[in-house]
Amino acid sequence: TSEIEKEIVTKNQHFRRGDITQQMIRSTEVRKKYKNEANPPHDNQAMLQPGDVVVGNDAFGKYKNELQVVLEPHQDSHKNRVGRII
Repeated sequence: TSEIEKEIVTKNQHFRRGDITQQMIRSTEVRKKYKNEANPPHDNQAMLQPGDVVVGNDAFGKYKNELQVVLEPHQDSHKNRVGRII
């Protein structure tokens, strides 16, 4: 986990986005705040499982640095796994 990802996760208040999806919980305000911060891909090849905390990496376009909590298993190389909620 990079320093910018640690800051995104721990130094910000997160709110679930209003357009609720079944696949993930999205906290989008951080992507605006950190839009100019680099976030190279890492830990992004495994199947994501419910409870995984992910942050969009540089390859995720406008979703870069958005924090998400996985609700349904899926795989997406645009998301770096940074933690897990047990």
